[in-house]
Amino acid sequence: MNININEILLQLGIGSKETVYLSVSPRVGLEIIKVDTNTKMITAYANKPLEYNESLREITDYEEFKAAVKDLFDELHISLHCNIILNLPMVLFGTKEVPLILGDDAVSEVLISEAEQTYTFKRHDPLVAWMDANSKFGGETRRVFYSALQKDVVDNIKSALAEIGATLVGVKTSLSSAINALYFSDLVGEPMRTETNWNLIIVGLSGYSICSMQGAKIIDYYEEPLALKSFDNEELYNAITSSLQLALMNYPANYNYVISNTDLVSAQILSSRISNTENSTGYLENNIYRKDEFISTSLDILPDIASSITLEALGIGVSLLPNLPMQMNFMDSYSGASTVDDNSPVIIRVGEKEFEITQQAALKIVSIALAVLIVPILALNILLPLGKNNIQKKLDTITTEAQKLEDEVKKYSDEEAQLDSFNVKREIQDTLKYNKMKLMAYSALSESVPKGLWVTYFFTQKDGKIDIKGASTNVEDVYTFYKNLKDYLLNSKLRLYRLEMATTNIEDAVENSRQTYIFEITNMSEAELQALTASEQNTEGAKGQNATAQQAPKSNEPTNPQPRSNKAPADDKKIDAVVPKTLPLGL
Repeated sequence: MNININEILLQLGIGSKETVYLSVSPRVGLEIIKVDTNTKMITAYANKPLEYNESLREITDYEEFKAAVKDLFDELHISLHCNIILNLPMVLFGTKEVPLILGDDAVSEVLISEAEQTYTFKRHDPLVAWMDANSKFGGETRRVFYSALQKDVVDNIKSALAEIGATLVGVKTSLSSAINALYFSDLVGEPMRTETNWNLIIVGLSGYSICSMQGAKIIDYYEEPLALKSFDNEELYNAITSSLQLALMNYPANYNYVISNTDLVSAQILSSRISNTENSTGYLENNIYRKDEFISTSLDILPDIASSITLEALGIGVSLLPNLPMQMNFMDSYSGASTVDDNSPVIIRVGEKEFEITQQAALKIVSIALAVLIVPILALNILLPLGKNNIQKKLDTITTEAQKLEDEVKKYSDEEAQLDSFNVKREIQDTLKYNKMKLMAYSALSESVPKGLWVTYFFTQKDGKIDIKGASTNVEDVYTFYKNLKDYLLNSKLRLYRLEMATTNIEDAVENSRQTYIFEITNMSEAELQALTASEQNTEGAKGQNATAQQAPKSNEPTNPQPRSNKAPADDKKIDAVVPKTLPLGL
């Protein structure tokens, strides 16, 4: 019997857990993302609607949040026993000069007092995260950047995740996630790779902010509140432009980069209005106006879903990479705010009763339990060799007798097999099973072919292997066809093996407005596909040789051709022809 120790430890909450990345976005909802940092590809992504209160800066319903997390985990087949790193919309960000003599704990206390002066934290205890500013100050002070969240918001999220078995290990905010995403994806380009001074302008629903940057390092921060919903379209751009031009006078730079997080403002239009001859401007649409992906995505992620990915989700997905510009984790101060007593009681539930036991006593009990388990094992290892010789002799005798019986059984089995070599019942069952499987495959094809797609090749065999080739006038029909097949043949494990343009000539692709895409959908491995191709080539070669031989009949054979037999082949495995949109369901 095999025992997976890691699974047992995971159930107890002490094993090695997967790290999962979630992001809360007021525009999209709750997002889950997986990023392959080596290939710079988003390998998995999904989202669920989640209501977020922009005024209170918190999730509206934590039960809805918990249900959304469960649905996303089910969709991507992720275990709930995992570690979670979460991105939240930014509540407060600022700078502060503190004395050099203060230690880190004292700096945190100063920043908490500073945050408590703002409106949001007059009703909520703040949870702060901070880092040293990159700009150098002389004298006896240093400058730090800090951010603050409501502590009860983090408490509620942590409790909701704990109820489903997950552990919250990291909390970051949208500003740090966005800067980390820009650094990872190289969307800004040379200004962020070098020590160039440039400005990052982020427009949100409640106003805009300016991050004065030197390469990938933030050196200053400014925020201007604006009620964007109170302006009409043209008035909105005029109000932002006039305010921005005044603010940018305090942050001289040769390059500005505009990001719009709201559907009310196009970053492209805004960037064109603030650009001038003295500086250049880039932009990024983090809203409905976006046309291009931040980085490449897996083919498993449909295009309409990929367009929903936010810059903050990408940033949280790479947040464990080293040397990122913004390393501020709110859970560092959260866990440090409460100390753990080594002898604090642990509550153990047995049925409806609860028992309290100190941690030191629990360690002793565990040690005793391990000793009780180990001592018998050691005793067996000592005593077993003593009787090994006697047991071995008895085993040899039994083995000899068993061999004699096995030879006699084999003899009678061979005789019985000769008498009844053909099992009618088994043959009928096998035939029915195979025909049923082929019928399901044909039915799936007849129900799944969209209007702009045709199937040119279909192959199936008794072990459930399927290979389908075809062409389409657009990519969307291929994805629809692929999804319908997977829904119809639930356990077939089909995958989109190949999708490419029918022509590799760029001039032909440009001249033809209606391009053709060829595809292949299969559940066969690479080796099986190669073997199938080789087998078909050999079959075609044999047919060619037979045709050549039949063209010169022997002198003693009649010259008149004989009619072909109407008898069906023994195993109808493949269709190598153009298949209509509705296939016949005959076997």
